[in-house]
Amino acid sequence: MSVFKAEFGDPQWPLWASEYPLPLQRCRRTCRRTLFCPSAGAIEVYQAPPRKQGRVKELAMKYAAAIVLFSTAIAAGCASDPPPPPAAPTGTAAATPPAPPAPKALAKPGDDPSQSNINISDEIRKACGITDTEAFFAYDSANVRPQDRAVLKKLADCFSTGPLKGRELRLVGHADPRGEEEYNMVLGGRRADNVKTSIAAEGLSSAKIATTSRGKLDATGTDEPSWAKDRRVDVVLGK
Repeated sequence: MSVFKAEFGDPQWPLWASEYPLPLQRCRRTCRRTLFCPSAGAIEVYQAPPRKQGRVKELAMKYAAAIVLFSTAIAAGCASDPPPPPAAPTGTAAATPPAPPAPKALAKPGDDPSQSNINISDEIRKACGITDTEAFFAYDSANVRPQDRAVLKKLADCFSTGPLKGRELRLVGHADPRGEEEYNMVLGGRRADNVKTSIAAEGLSSAKIATTSRGKLDATGTDEPSWAKDRRVDVVLGK
């Protein structure tokens, strides 16, 4: 009985079977992978090739499991990251500037915008038939005296239906020299507005009455009697 032996991995693996005696070659064709072939009376001893396919499959499964674990870890890390903060405004729109503060009212003793002296110009006095004593008088819009109301009525009639019909009646408010200029300008305007309201109540359209202020620009007083003369409203002819 002949014994043939070959190592697996022999480069002549596909060829060494041809060295077998002819009966053994026929036996290999009929008795593949058998250790003993009765028809040849010989024993074939060899190392069976390893099962590579199973090893590759095992490695592929390990690689796939590792990829799955890595992907899961990445996803969990991304999910735990805090969201980015919102973008700050670009500030393209200009901010609205704050309104300027109102002028501080500095109280002056005896200076009440409802109280003033009314001074009617000579031009109006002559056209409207107003006497000299009526042309200059103390006026209190909070407490209008009958004689004061009578003079205001003459003015309203003169500019609405009388000789000065269609002309404009202009009221210029003044203040005494005490206090800040801005405050006194506002104070003179309030005096003129109070007289305008009273004349309009006597029948003259407000559209025909214009008001303005000179504040303390024309003030000349140095004491209370002269300050009282500064606190006045001039009635003059407009356009």
